[in-house]
Amino acid sequence: MNKAGLYDRQRRWPVSGTSCLALGVAVSRGGLLLKINRGLHRLAMAQYLGLETVPVQVRAVHREWWEREVGDATGAAALERLREALGRCVPETAPGAHDPARLAQEFHWPTPRR
Repeated sequence: MNKAGLYDRQRRWPVSGTSCLALGVAVSRGGLLLKINRGLHRLAMAQYLGLETVPVQVRAVHREWWEREVGDATGAAALERLREALGRCVPETAPGAHDPARLAQEFHWPTPRR
């Protein structure tokens, strides 16, 4: 929300400087960045143009990653540790163990009941 408590009706997102147009990412247990929301076309265009970086918003972090990187720090110290740790995160580049393409080969539908 902005200072007046209003929402931007065009974007359906608070006007506080954040944007639903930004690529959203989550930080995995291992510190990898995973794309999690809309923006596939923007990401594809950035890749097509050869951009080395694109701005993202971190929408979620894995609890184990947070505990390992931030520990028991609070306040400004926690934010500083978080800033440093996010700088070390890299994008995921390979399908994971639960990728649908990999599972499709191993998955067999059960025999229908009659």
